[in-house]
Amino acid sequence: MSLYSYTLIARYFGISMEKDIWLLAISLILTLDTAVWGPINDIFRTKFVTIKELDGEKKAMLATTSLLFYMFVFSSILVLLLIVFTDFFASLISSGYDFEQRKRLVEMIRLVAPILLFNQASLIGVSILNAYGSFIIPEVAGFFSQIFNILILVFFVDQLGIYVLWLGTLAGLLFLISLIIYKIKNIRINLFGSVSLDFQYFKSFFLFALPLFLTYFLGQFNGLIEKRLISSSGHGAVSIIDFSRKFPDMVNVIISSVILTVLTPAITKSFVNKENKQFDKSFLDSFGLGLLIIGFFTVFMLVASYDVIMFFYSKSTIAPESLLRITKLNKFYSLTAFAIFLYVIFGTCLLAIGRNKMNALAGASTQIAVICINVGLVNTFGMDIFPVSILIAHFLAAVFMFSYYPYDKRLILSFFIRIVIFLASVLIALSLIFPYIMQILSIEAYFGRVVVTAVLEVTLFIILGFVFNINEIVSGINLLLKRFSFK
Repeated sequence: MSLYSYTLIARYFGISMEKDIWLLAISLILTLDTAVWGPINDIFRTKFVTIKELDGEKKAMLATTSLLFYMFVFSSILVLLLIVFTDFFASLISSGYDFEQRKRLVEMIRLVAPILLFNQASLIGVSILNAYGSFIIPEVAGFFSQIFNILILVFFVDQLGIYVLWLGTLAGLLFLISLIIYKIKNIRINLFGSVSLDFQYFKSFFLFALPLFLTYFLGQFNGLIEKRLISSSGHGAVSIIDFSRKFPDMVNVIISSVILTVLTPAITKSFVNKENKQFDKSFLDSFGLGLLIIGFFTVFMLVASYDVIMFFYSKSTIAPESLLRITKLNKFYSLTAFAIFLYVIFGTCLLAIGRNKMNALAGASTQIAVICINVGLVNTFGMDIFPVSILIAHFLAAVFMFSYYPYDKRLILSFFIRIVIFLASVLIALSLIFPYIMQILSIEAYFGRVVVTAVLEVTLFIILGFVFNINEIVSGINLLLKRFSFK
């Protein structure tokens, strides 16, 4: 649904100033939301499970209602500041805009500011369901809200223009929140049975997340600097970067949210109860599955990026030379997906074992490194430097965080090396076979080339998965064979 939605956006708006203005405005809102509430969103499940295990469910609920109340109060103040001091915020994210463009950006920021409230409500609602073992419903709700968003885009784009993206985003969030509330009631989570406005409960979440605030502040400051550097690169530059990183970002969000949603409560509970072997098992299960999925995507994009980009965007208003730039940047951003996954999963591990300060140090150092590389080298390497800086900084941070893994490091490291060798073998084999197969089949349609690439990669994954004895692949194939009575 996300892919189809973005194909429509490319078709309707392409690379344009109005699209750049929308991206700058919505990214500002999400950046501020993440800077203020990102640390608490990250630690909520860990803290909730810890309170529930040690002090009981009633106290966990009181703490959650206190958190929700003060989140709403402070978020409302932030939205008000956005509306009153819009010119200041607009100057943070844009450079080189003329009077008319700046005026349109200010209007868009004021329009999208309230989205911050609804976005934060949806994030906390999903976290509450996750903490009670409800992982599928939030994803299903998100899926249907995406469909709702697409319908609004298709039916109202002619009447509303770029503002249809605002309406679709807002309507999708409201739909998602409605389904979350329904599910909370349906599975009888007594969220508002005992309401507390005690600031001490909110303070407990805030203090637990405090070491992460510097990391998130630097991360969002980095985002603002990046937007400013990109916006000064000329007309449509913001849209080019956005189209380039859309596929890798989407895969990162899906894998990180799904795997870490399951991983965080599991390893937190194991650590609290001192179950060392169960901790290793839970971590390795999620680590292995995540590496394979991210690895499959990265290999696929390195080989078939041009065909994928042309399939989704060739019918849009994007110029051919811009499509080539998007393709090149897309390959770089696809590589960053691997480093970001390592960074996120080892960061989650540090949070689960209470090493918040080390996680914060790694995060802050990562963002400072990205900022320094971007500012220092953007004039030399242009837009290429943005994904490269992310790749280098996040991989080095992941190595640092891995050194604090609490139990069997050798088990994790040996598994990682085996997976990397396996993925490198798949990439080499696919790169050699793909041109030969294309020459034999003479397929020119982009969709056909994408399908053939996917089939070849799946085949190589299965064959080499058995050669390297990758348990996730071997077990999966055996399960399918058994399910369909072939074994």
